[in-house]
Amino acid sequence: GGILAVYVDDFLYATKYPKDYEKLIKDLSDAFEIEDLGYSRSLLGIRVIRTTNKPGEYSYALDQSFYIKSILETFRMTECTTRSTPLSPGAKYSKSQCPASTEEIEAMSNIPFRQFIGKVMYLMTGTRPDIAYAVSTLAQFSANPGNSHWTAAKHLMAYLKGTMNYQLVFDKSYALIEGYSDSDYAGNVDNRKSTSGFCFMLGGCAITWRSRRQATVALSTAEAEYVGLSEATKEALWLRTMISQ
Repeated sequence: GGILAVYVDDFLYATKYPKDYEKLIKDLSDAFEIEDLGYSRSLLGIRVIRTTNKPGEYSYALDQSFYIKSILETFRMTECTTRSTPLSPGAKYSKSQCPASTEEIEAMSNIPFRQFIGKVMYLMTGTRPDIAYAVSTLAQFSANPGNSHWTAAKHLMAYLKGTMNYQLVFDKSYALIEGYSDSDYAGNVDNRKSTSGFCFMLGGCAITWRSRRQATVALSTAEAEYVGLSEATKEALWLRTMISQ
């Protein structure tokens, strides 16, 4: 038994039984032309670091440091001063900061804001839960970003430069699932909607996370928290079902 993850023509197989691995490779080789790369070192731009703790026991770390370097090079931010937070503390972003005149829109049309959002969104979903809120916030202005939104994007890149070696580290010795949920209240300046966030940990490390604007307008902080808890509870039930298989 084991878990086989498939993405187009990339396969990742996890099992405790070497014979199952050998059988899978043989069955696939009989049907397709494949290449066995052994222990995974990278997958879809995510680096996998395997560390031996003692014979037969390992810990794994995931990071996207090379991908972050490519982002900084693409947007010419390799020499920027680092920042300690993904966004400026207390900063608010709204549609009122978006270009309104034809001249302003024309001036911003050459700024690769949407390209930036696409790149950091993949980074956020892969190994960086710490930038989930920042990416979710800035993505709301992808259609018509203003200069303040691009400044915030550069602030996020400066944060990534200082934290490019952050890793998700999984330790087998601590196999407990923990979940955390939180919400702000009416944080969106334009429509007064709140933002919910949750994070679930396994082995002392984040395995699933989300930061998303709520679909309805909460009338109190308590209501905003309950909406956030509802989303977290659905994720917890899904995780419990998956792990119990």
